[in-house]
Amino acid sequence: MKLFSSILFLLLFIGANTFACTVAVISGKATPDGRPLLWKQRDTESENNKLVFIKGAKYNFMGLVNAEDKDSENVWMGVNSAGFAIMNSASFNLKSKEDTATVADREGILMRQALEQCATLADFECFLTQLPKPWGVEANFGVIDAQGGAAFYETGNYNATKFDVNNPTVAPNGYIVRSNYSFTGTPNKGYGFIRFQTASEYFYEAAGEGNITPQFILDKVGRSQYNSLTHVDILSDLPQNADDEKYVFNQDCISRYSTTSSMVIKGINKGEKVKDIDIYTVLGNPLSSPIIPMSMPDKASDLPPFLTAEDDKTAFLCDKSLAIKHQFSPITRGSGDVYMNLAKVANQEGTGCLQNVRKLDKQIELLWKNHRFNGLNKSTYDLQLNKMIKSFYSVVE
Repeated sequence: MKLFSSILFLLLFIGANTFACTVAVISGKATPDGRPLLWKQRDTESENNKLVFIKGAKYNFMGLVNAEDKDSENVWMGVNSAGFAIMNSASFNLKSKEDTATVADREGILMRQALEQCATLADFECFLTQLPKPWGVEANFGVIDAQGGAAFYETGNYNATKFDVNNPTVAPNGYIVRSNYSFTGTPNKGYGFIRFQTASEYFYEAAGEGNITPQFILDKVGRSQYNSLTHVDILSDLPQNADDEKYVFNQDCISRYSTTSSMVIKGINKGEKVKDIDIYTVLGNPLSSPIIPMSMPDKASDLPPFLTAEDDKTAFLCDKSLAIKHQFSPITRGSGDVYMNLAKVANQEGTGCLQNVRKLDKQIELLWKNHRFNGLNKSTYDLQLNKMIKSFYSVVE
């Protein structure tokens, strides 16, 4: 029995890390330009992700999928041509002992269906009520729409509880953070309590400064190496140079070995055009991949070529990011992958991968502003962006 219990615990631990994520829904009331934000930091054993464009039954949409998912049956975050966007974090405390349903792990399928059919939060709520039960999910679904709607739905097999982020009673600071447990679930069960606290501290500070932006979320929060339990920031004590080997344990940080992507969808306000939706993607591990901004795509060819690939092929940027991640987390035996050689990520000489990625971020952001606000046409933007990415990885690799 003891052996069985140990094996069961191990399987549960592996499962938790397989689907762990840190996420947030931000009301337009809390952002500088009044537009809502949807953020997902994805952790999964399917480490190679990519973007796809799908012609849906009712609405077309862009989504994040596993590279090996040839038919894009599971979508892990996306936005459609009606301005409806959705993502999730797995929850591990919503299912009760009385729930004996065997159908499970349908979160990605559900989100693809919702992207094809829904335009508003109300549509999503109607979609859930019409979906045959049990739903086969245990998750926190974050949703925004083109009407300025923003909400979380803590969702099990038979019901969902809505948390309206525009309601100051529910979200007094204009945002809601979640990790891998639900507030309506069994207390003190689930995963990601430290990550939740870490993200909450960052968001609280940024809300006070009026600085909740995609760049803040993807860089400061999404690449964080701070542990809110120990109050230790790994990046505050750097080795001298890239050869000054220093291994650190960062399993409870928001960005860690299992992190495969991070994305912010910047919605619109009521009356604005869906084409004005902005999407910011970090494909691959955030410590080795830059922030890529793009406008809402109308067709597959609008996606940056280094973020996508056909069938079960892999995306260029994700391949490059993962190759570098494996260099600074090279230990494959046992639990070695949760230990990271900090010297390769950041060091006092400023030659670490993260330090170089942040320099690239600034170049890309300047190019993006020239395109988004100063009239640089899309073809020139795409060409220069692609050149920047190829050039960067030809050097750092």
